[in-house]
Amino acid sequence: MASSTFVKGMEDLSVTSGDSAGFQFRAKCGCCPKVTFTSEFIPFSQAGGKGVFSKVFSKSVDPAPNANSQAWADEHKKVAEAFADAVEGNFTYCPKCDKYVCEKCWNTVRDMCLNCCAQFARSAYDDPFFRQKKEEQKCAQCGTAVAGAKFCPKCGTKVIPKGTCPKCSHKVPDDAVFCPECGNKMK
Repeated sequence: MASSTFVKGMEDLSVTSGDSAGFQFRAKCGCCPKVTFTSEFIPFSQAGGKGVFSKVFSKSVDPAPNANSQAWADEHKKVAEAFADAVEGNFTYCPKCDKYVCEKCWNTVRDMCLNCCAQFARSAYDDPFFRQKKEEQKCAQCGTAVAGAKFCPKCGTKVIPKGTCPKCSHKVPDDAVFCPECGNKMK
């Protein structure tokens, strides 16, 4: 059975009144406009469906189908779930953005959609440690340029990036005197 979030995310193209009342749904990729699945039009079972001549010569008047009726709601739900079951396998759920995306927009390495991967990359790039040029990093003990190494090549001291607590590795503001996580004195 299709998940309720997938069913809620589908576009409802149903016609709610007249003799042509029926159900149709569309499911789209949450990232790209290229991948779209549209269901066949399925007429509402109680829409009447009489031809023009039978309406003219018929003495009884059938009420128009009511989109607010329980019969409409039940059949609408049944058709929507059947369509969702048929196409949900073509999409993957991204827990970061809460969207269903096609296989072309899914990054299997990162387990997220391409939009979220791009946001993740931007946020990592905005991290002060990554923005700091590797040439600017120096050993706190002896002042030797460490160029992104984990340990100083001259004295062997562990290199701690600026803005990181040496005790708990928590990120701290540059002007902090104490680590807000463990209370360690920063300088």
